[in-house]
Amino acid sequence: MDDSNIKKIESLKGKELFLFDSSAFQIFEEWGLALHFDLLGKIQESPRHHFFITNEVFVELHQKRQPEHMARFFKYILNSEASMSHETKFNRFPVEIDGELVAVQTNAISAEDFNQVWLCVNHPELSLISNDRKLLKTTAVVLKGRVLGPSTFIRKFIEMYPEDSELKRLHPVLQRVKEKKVL
Repeated sequence: MDDSNIKKIESLKGKELFLFDSSAFQIFEEWGLALHFDLLGKIQESPRHHFFITNEVFVELHQKRQPEHMARFFKYILNSEASMSHETKFNRFPVEIDGELVAVQTNAISAEDFNQVWLCVNHPELSLISNDRKLLKTTAVVLKGRVLGPSTFIRKFIEMYPEDSELKRLHPVLQRVKEKKVL
């Protein structure tokens, strides 16, 4: 495990911690832009929540945006803790079942997605937020309840802050979104 990841995670004891994949990050960014407020900033300012992205997701997002826009998210990066070829697809994860460690075969996912899942395996404080159906299906088996789609995450977030007028404006957006079913 990466010591800098451990330090970042331990410094946030008492908060619910989330790892956003690029699809979730982009959705939250789009919803905020559509409603003219900084939804990602709202989540990050929350006294009860904190989100991270992996260094790989940061690079992917940084290539698509202006550098000054992404600079504010630099402190929210966790380093990947698995090292493998990015051309490889993975479909086996170690999972503990009845006290025994077994390899579970899942959907084949990219090395970047594997790295995100592996971070959540190594750090049980993290829950993964993704809009990628294949990744959601895979992580449902591996992370056992520590994976959410973006709209489910936002619905739960709104429930925690029912008086927040900016968050209330997300209700019509959420009504139009069909959450992807997991399993």
